[in-house]
Amino acid sequence: MKINSVLFVTVSLILVLSFLINCKKDALKVPPTVTISEASNITANSATVGSTITADGGSEVLSRGVVWSTSNGPTTTDNKTSDGKGKGSYSSSLT
Repeated sequence: MKINSVLFVTVSLILVLSFLINCKKDALKVPPTVTISEASNITANSATVGSTITADGGSEVLSRGVVWSTSNGPTTTDNKTSDGKGKGSYSSSLT
């Protein structure tokens, strides 16, 4: 009976240690960093907006640009620019 208890405790410890050793923590999720400058060259029908992506949040930047609308809450189904991909600075012409 005592051997069975020792065996049970030993097997349990091995399983717990195995589980702990094989567990991997997810990488710290960092949000992307985007800086948008004030609009310039503003006319009745157009404007220019400069932006800079300085951190990608751990994922590749596949698309960058500006989304805008004449009403609140623009979405990607509204007007938008397509200004390349990746980190760095870019300029968007809104017309």
